[in-house]
Order: sequence, then structure tokens, then C-alpha cells
Amino acid sequence: MLSEGQILLDQLLLPVKDSKGQDVTPADIRHRQVSQVNDAVGTVQRHKERCDELSDVRRLKLKQLLQLRSCEQDVDQVSSHVLYVQ
Repeated sequence: MLSEGQILLDQLLLPVKDSKGQDVTPADIRHRQVSQVNDAVGTVQRHKERCDELSDVRRLKLKQLLQLRSCEQDVDQVSSHVLYVQ
């Protein structure tokens, strides 16, 4: 979406020319369109960054849970070994 937004911005910035080759692009419409696309791209970018942050937090939580489970398995193994030796 971000790359498509950039392509759209590039296209919006191209001048519209009449049959004589003169630029007939209304400046206020172009400015408004570019502003709208910039806002949309910014919103998508912020949303992507937030999703990336949440993904990182989730990944860390899963890593911690895996470490905890591994520790619990170690404790179980030691406990069963101690009981077996006694």
C-alpha cells in the first residue's frame, strides 16, 4: 500500500497538459489530492509501525513463555531425578 501510495503521489504531481502542451492542472485540486494521499499514506505508515510494535511485543512474550516452560521442564526433571535417587 505504501509503494502504491507513492506511485499515486508521483502520478498526481505530473502536470496535466492540453492539446497545445500547456499545463492546465488546477493547483488547488492537485494540492488537495496530494494532501489526501499523503494523509492516507501517513495513516497506513503509523498503523504498520503500531502493528510491528505489537508483533515485537507478542514475539517477546512468546519467547518468555517458551523460556518459562523450559525452566519448568528442567525443574520437573530435577525433581523426578531427586525422588528417584532417594
